[in-house]
Amino acid sequence: MRQCSFDSCTYSITGRCIQGTPESECPHLHEFGDSTSLTEELVEGYWQRPQEGIESVAGDAVLQPTEEIPRLPSTMTLGREEAQELMCSEATTMVGIVGLPGSGKTACLVSAYLLLSRGSLRGYAYGDSRSLMAFEQISRGSRQWAATEFQRQLTVRTELADDRQAGFLHFKLRRAKDGRPLNILLPDLPGEWSTSLIDKADSERFEFIKSASVIWIMVDGREFVDAKSRNYAIHRTGLLITRLADIVTASNIRLILVPSWRDIGEFPQTAFDQIEAEATSLGFSLTLSPIASFSGNNSVKPGEGVADLFDITLSHARECPAFWPDDQKSKLRKLAGFRSL
Repeated sequence: MRQCSFDSCTYSITGRCIQGTPESECPHLHEFGDSTSLTEELVEGYWQRPQEGIESVAGDAVLQPTEEIPRLPSTMTLGREEAQELMCSEATTMVGIVGLPGSGKTACLVSAYLLLSRGSLRGYAYGDSRSLMAFEQISRGSRQWAATEFQRQLTVRTELADDRQAGFLHFKLRRAKDGRPLNILLPDLPGEWSTSLIDKADSERFEFIKSASVIWIMVDGREFVDAKSRNYAIHRTGLLITRLADIVTASNIRLILVPSWRDIGEFPQTAFDQIEAEATSLGFSLTLSPIASFSGNNSVKPGEGVADLFDITLSHARECPAFWPDDQKSKLRKLAGFRSL
């Protein structure tokens, strides 16, 4: 490529020599470099790409990019895209968790995390987690309370950055009886979502629950132990199950009723029978699994029932459906439908 050495040269702008000299006779014009080594060249005042087939190195990075070093996982819960990526790459159990404010949803997750961190979750060992810092964040309050007085509130209230999307917590557990790794996704949702679902049928935020294979219905066990509030609590729980029936297909999902505050007293069998009857009428299969996330009762250990809850969640006695069933009536084959988030 040729370049003019005259300081005031305007050929690149006007396309004409400022001294009126033809290009072939310009004394200031000198050959510079190799025209085939540049990506672009100036022709009559315009930048023009070189012809195809001419190898070019102009514009290449001066230094090679540094290799990316491994980074720690995000400090927040997993979003919808991250959860879907995990479900597409590894076998994962999605759990839906619903329950009114104060029912113990976050406390249950914190209790499971603390048990795993101490190696005390019976039948399971910690394998991995993509949301460790999120678990640390919600369990911080349980580590800061006076030993002389039992605190009634050991977890922080759940608040999401995006009020329209669920945040997911992740565990990879290793089951002791067979050594099998098990991924499990657990949404930590504000209780107000369930209140809005019951009172206003606001189900838009619960679209993700269609991908769940199990739903935990968290209830405040104190309301069922107290005879004065029991009937109202049974009524609200029945309404919640009715709303779920409008969102998911009852035959494809299992419901687990999870009463908290097991240390206060046993869950009344009559109350469970009424709720189970309501669930059965809607086509659901309901199982009872009471827990004591924390305990103020010396006869009930903190975390009691949490391991049983995971057992019920990750294993079930349902018969495996036919892989590709035949419809004898229509002579057509049916393929089971699979759904992502």
